Amino acid sequence: MSGTRMIGHALIEGKRRSVKYVVIIMCVGVGMGVAGLFEGA
Repeated sequence: MSGTRMIGHALIEGKRRSVKYVVIIMCVGVGMGVAGLFEGA
C-alpha cells in the first residue's frame, strides 16, 4: 500500500508544481527495487 500512497502523493505534488513527469523509486527488499515514471495531467 505504501507504493500507492507514494504514487498518489507524487502526482498531486507534481500537479501543484506544474511538472510533467514524476519518478517514483521503491525498495522491494533483498537487493531489488522498482522505479516508475508517471506523466501527470
